[in-house]
Amino acid sequence: MTDTLTLNYTVDEASARDMLDGMMPAPAAMQRLSKAASVSLSAIAMIIGMLTGFAISFYAGLGEIAFSILPIGLGLGCVVACYVWARRVNRQVRQSQIDVMRPGSPVSYIFDTSGLSLKTWCQQWQTSWAGVTEIRTSDKGLVIMCGLVGFAIPRDALGDHPDATSTQITNLWTQHK
Repeated sequence: MTDTLTLNYTVDEASARDMLDGMMPAPAAMQRLSKAASVSLSAIAMIIGMLTGFAISFYAGLGEIAFSILPIGLGLGCVVACYVWARRVNRQVRQSQIDVMRPGSPVSYIFDTSGLSLKTWCQQWQTSWAGVTEIRTSDKGLVIMCGLVGFAIPRDALGDHPDATSTQITNLWTQHK
């Protein structure tokens, strides 16, 4: 076994999504928070829509039927608009995070006795083995956790013998942490 291992691969769309999910657990928490916030925002939108409907019906003198239908219609319209807006914002945030991975760009990992280093088109990351908190393997590849940040390495990037490469990385970590 050598003391230095280099992995070079090109990010594709699927591995960019896997890297995003593996590298950033905070966005998952943020997505849950945004869903809770969108429910709250929808409730506020419903109240504002209904109050607006009551006010329009009352001041315009539209009659009893409009007074009962218009507030519900405006309230539901505000909820739908709020839902569409929240989905659009979440989709744009997720796409901008995928764009940082830039599918088609090269990624280089170097593992040695001092730790690991990562180099992409827009970032360089270096950490010692003491900074690595966990290494997990799965059928999709390898995830190296450093606190709240995880590095997802697709199985295809682990070479011809991905299990042996995963074992070699894990051994470097256990021997030098």
